[in-house]
Amino acid sequence: MDRKLFTDSRRLGIWGAAIIIACLASAQVAAGPPEPNERPPDEVTFRSDYAPLDVTGNQSGRFGYVHYNGPRTWDKDRREYFGNLVLFPEYLSSLLYTRPQVDSALPFRPLGEDYKIVFPPVRQDEIVPLFGDLYRVKEGISDDHPQRGGDNRVTFKQLSAKDRPEGVSFQTDSIPLLLQRNDRGSARLHNCSVMVTEVRAIEKTAPPSYTATVRIMGEGVPKSEATVKVGDVLLIHNRGHKVRAIVPRDEKTKVIGWVELDVLPIPEEKLVKDKTTFVRPLALPESGGGPKK
Repeated sequence: MDRKLFTDSRRLGIWGAAIIIACLASAQVAAGPPEPNERPPDEVTFRSDYAPLDVTGNQSGRFGYVHYNGPRTWDKDRREYFGNLVLFPEYLSSLLYTRPQVDSALPFRPLGEDYKIVFPPVRQDEIVPLFGDLYRVKEGISDDHPQRGGDNRVTFKQLSAKDRPEGVSFQTDSIPLLLQRNDRGSARLHNCSVMVTEVRAIEKTAPPSYTATVRIMGEGVPKSEATVKVGDVLLIHNRGHKVRAIVPRDEKTKVIGWVELDVLPIPEEKLVKDKTTFVRPLALPESGGGPKK
């Protein structure tokens, strides 16, 4: 081979490699704004089939699946509620791997085999946590006979900054445990059903603070109950989650109420090893009532 041609080829190879390395380095250092499918959708519609999210604004399939199967219910004041809304939030598992504290030995499904959120009945204009942000129930249509061609759907719209109730927020990488209404509403987490049955104000605190009663049951896990406050680590089966916030139901602001958990699951053995204080739910007597002492 001609020496000059060999030298020029070698130089081109070195320059090409340098350009590739520089591009990779700049991509790591200067991560641009999130792509449309990495941001919460502007609107999301729960429909009567297990389809990917029907969203407006940021078309996305990564956030999960939703389902709505009616029926409508009414309270004593004839206010309409929409029940049986189910969210399968796949995005939460993905968020786990962006956390620096994550143990590389996390199981394949770090939040359980069938993680989902079952909403309590909600009504128009109420505010709920969804996809790491706050949404308002925009509208609902419910036909009790969808097999006859009826249309079951409930649409949520992301709140603008000016519409957010003062002091109420929700972090992107949090799990919502929604306060029950009419004994409905739960989460499936670590192969257990988890329900918030009560949120109660702590007396003589300013600003106001709250405790929440959480009930847990699952295969191999006896029905149990715990009372938690912000900052506690709640043990669910054999994983701990930190309580980030407790939000009461508020008829004035239309907030439905919830407990906000950090998505990061901490194995029980790590909590014990690190001498981290945590709240272990107490087994309930089979006849019901409060926890066993």
